[in-house]
Amino acid sequence: MRKIFHSFNMVEIVLAIGVVAFGITGVMALLPPALNANRDTVNDVFVDEAISKMRLLFKTFFEPNFNSYVKNGNYMKSGSFSESDVNNFPATYSPATMETKKLFSNTDLHNLFRIFRDGNVYYLNSDDGETASAVHVLLYKQDLPIENVGLGASTLTYLSGKLEGYRISMIFSWPVTAAWSARQKRIVIYDCFPNQP
Repeated sequence: MRKIFHSFNMVEIVLAIGVVAFGITGVMALLPPALNANRDTVNDVFVDEAISKMRLLFKTFFEPNFNSYVKNGNYMKSGSFSESDVNNFPATYSPATMETKKLFSNTDLHNLFRIFRDGNVYYLNSDDGETASAVHVLLYKQDLPIENVGLGASTLTYLSGKLEGYRISMIFSWPVTAAWSARQKRIVIYDCFPNQP
């Protein structure tokens, strides 16, 4: 039996390299969208967690002492921040500057919530302290307009000086390293009324 010896010629080698290169290029083209999707998913999960923590904080610490909270001014009034103020957030409210401004002195609580506060600005960092997983939270307080609630003799009118109503807006923004106008934002709104006249 005669053996047939056949070697690849240059054209076949070039074609094989081209096919492999084409396949690798296709795979590499999928990497950036996949990495971006993964980053967005991580951020969305963290923002959901941050919102849950701030809602729990509000229900636990703010609502029971709501009048004190409002009087102490732990919120932003309309016009108290300018565009330049919020654009300076990355430098002003960075992990390095906020580390000394822990909301909770209790180590266990701080490790659980990872919340820092500087006046009206809250900074929530991830458990491992990564800057990529962090949000800024701004709290706005607005007086609600006069509102009649109920019917007949049981009608209550909420107005300034009597039964005051407040609207607290929590504005979550991220990534914290970006300018304010380039950030993604979510808003959580609470309408609050005192229980006693």
